Amino acid sequence: MNQKSIAALMSILLSGTLLAILLTVGCGKKEDAPPQEASEQTSTEKDLSCPPGVVALAGDRQITRQEVDQRARINLRHAGVDESDPDFQKKLIAARKGATDILVRAYVMQEAATEVIEVSTKELEIELLSWKMRVPSKEAWEEFLKSNNMDEKQFSDVLLKDLRIRKMMDKAATRDVPTPSPEEAQQFYDVNTLVFSWPHRVRYDEIRWPAPPHLPAASREQARAGMEKLLRDLAQNPALFDEMLARQVQANYWGPIGIPLPYQTVKDLPPSIQNSLQVLVQGEISPVIETPEGFSVIRIASLSQSYDSAYNEILESIYGDRCRVNLENWIKRQEQKHKIRICDIEFYRGEISSATANVQSGTR
Repeated sequence: MNQKSIAALMSILLSGTLLAILLTVGCGKKEDAPPQEASEQTSTEKDLSCPPGVVALAGDRQITRQEVDQRARINLRHAGVDESDPDFQKKLIAARKGATDILVRAYVMQEAATEVIEVSTKELEIELLSWKMRVPSKEAWEEFLKSNNMDEKQFSDVLLKDLRIRKMMDKAATRDVPTPSPEEAQQFYDVNTLVFSWPHRVRYDEIRWPAPPHLPAASREQARAGMEKLLRDLAQNPALFDEMLARQVQANYWGPIGIPLPYQTVKDLPPSIQNSLQVLVQGEISPVIETPEGFSVIRIASLSQSYDSAYNEILESIYGDRCRVNLENWIKRQEQKHKIRICDIEFYRGEISSATANVQSGTR
């Protein structure tokens, strides 16, 4: 089975874990529990209680209100929501449950991924390079590290932990999963033929200048200006698009990169890409598009996917669904093993404001 399909599955189920470890909990270092005040609670209430300011317990690891709000802000920022949004506070409160769940899963996965899971130097180098290619310049990369109070070696150590987690999940997901047959693939295509063509499926090529939302405005403007200039060059020489798709990107390269993409499910694409696809004709180059990954120009390559071209993807989809069930069951077993408890239920559910939380955190 193609390992890319498994990697995609891991990215879905592991979504947010690395940043949770990196930006919220300082690489998973455990903190001493703050002392608890004596109370008149019953024995049952004492068993379910947490120290002041703690939202959840994952084994002996405490997840605090401060950590949850930090993670919730990160999630909102990656969704394009910041403090300038008039409803930011409401959205922050609503995001707490998802943020807590991410942190709980991060701690559980860290415990499961022990040192016996091997990661090669080459694997770590490739993963680090993939992160560097998400920003438009070396200066922007250094700004990213500085904003997280890390140097490149410390960031590599975090990536190493994350790779171990993913390898552990991969092992758990694929254990005893049967490979689907060609007959199962044909049956799947016959039943779902319409979903393999526009407006459900599309294949397009992309040239992207990476510039994620957390970069400073000046760095993002640099990427936008660079893509506008490239678009003018493409108008004069359309063949440049194919040249960039074929170009091998070097490790020290900063700038626009060509990305020949496989067939995509339209509804899963960023809204700005979807909007552009609606008005493009096949072979036409789009204007510059802003996406969560940066600034791009795209060109439609195909609007209909044949059975032969979809065959491997269908097998991977069936296999991936089976792996998903396997992995989710394994995660549930890990969580049960570590005695996950949500003990500040009002905060977790978004039934308490930040101001109230801060007051209660200091007075409980």
